[in-house]
Amino acid sequence: MMESSTKKLIVSCGDFLKTCGIITCLEFDGNSFHLIKEIEINHPIPEIAIKGKGITGMCRGKNGNIWISFSNVIVSVQLDSGKIVEIITDDRFNDLHDLKMIHGKLVAVNSGNESIDTIDVLDKSIKRFDLLGSNMRTKTPEVSNDSNTKPHLHHVSTITYNHKNEMILGFFKQQRIINVDNWKQIGTMTPSPIHDLQFHNEVLHCTTICGKIFSFTEQTSIFDLSKYSIEIGWTRGLLISDDSFIVGTTAIRDSNSNYFNVLTNKKSRDVGAKLTWVPKESNRDPIHYIFNNSETRKVYTII
Repeated sequence: MMESSTKKLIVSCGDFLKTCGIITCLEFDGNSFHLIKEIEINHPIPEIAIKGKGITGMCRGKNGNIWISFSNVIVSVQLDSGKIVEIITDDRFNDLHDLKMIHGKLVAVNSGNESIDTIDVLDKSIKRFDLLGSNMRTKTPEVSNDSNTKPHLHHVSTITYNHKNEMILGFFKQQRIINVDNWKQIGTMTPSPIHDLQFHNEVLHCTTICGKIFSFTEQTSIFDLSKYSIEIGWTRGLLISDDSFIVGTTAIRDSNSNYFNVLTNKKSRDVGAKLTWVPKESNRDPIHYIFNNSETRKVYTII
């Protein structure tokens, strides 16, 4: 039976044509999505704003505020007004992805720097978990916040922690999940790159950009969106409940269609961005929310 309570959702977004980020606030009542409001948030440092990046990571802060990451800066935002109330900058922030609040500290996946950055929100100090090592660092070029650091060796895309507080990382390039504390791989290599890691009821789930959601129990299960949905885009963004998933998909257009096709073996083009609610086990049809300007919209995080 489907959960009957109304869910309030916050979705972090970008737009291929804009330098600002977008926060979309929705309600889902079990039958349809209802838009509450959308807030455009300008990059706080315009000279390093990058067109098309938008707001990547997002997590809850204190007093109803949320923390969000652009590609190269982290800010705290008042959700009711969209006002930026705190800014965290660092010369090594480059292509930030996932953002979590863990034990009162922000943990940012710094994909371009190939590091996991733990940030004290009080004094803004940063401790880095380096994924390259000193020898590799001597070979990498000097970068700035807005420089292109590709090719990435790992392209770490997402982070979570298990009940033992062990760090678990999803690697886009490797298409693998690694528990770095016990140095074990979780599951097998996925059919396309990984974007979201999330625990629900102590079960680890992940999205892959081709639309498959993996659940890692004693016997790995795979939930394939393509069997339940109309054509989907670049899958990124996940919210799990006991009986369903809400999944985000970014638009596929000229600028990313070839790359998406190579990574997924899907011949997709001109696919709009959407949220999709899908039941885990029932025969109910999926329920979609099509974003405003869906043909250029990017979806990142759902909370």
